[in-house]
Amino acid sequence: MRAGFCDFICSIRRNGKSLGRWARDEVGKRGGFIAQLAVLAILIILLGVVALVVVNALKTSPCATFTLAMTISDRVVDGRVFAISCGRDECWKRR
Repeated sequence: MRAGFCDFICSIRRNGKSLGRWARDEVGKRGGFIAQLAVLAILIILLGVVALVVVNALKTSPCATFTLAMTISDRVVDGRVFAISCGRDECWKRR
């Protein structure tokens, strides 16, 4: 919570610029690109760790696995209904 708040405050002080934009402004175009790649790599690793934790938690609980499976399928159906009701059904039509 505290780290997210610090990022928010720093972002406000820098007119809402991203971390990559900060680096580009401070150290140049090449450094900004490298900083963006580093942030992307860190986020991918963190996402993998979270996925591993979730999978390990679900493998011991059939009830949790069932709940997650039903939630995902329900969200897919809701997305389809929303797209149809808003008139954005192009991606769902068969060609």
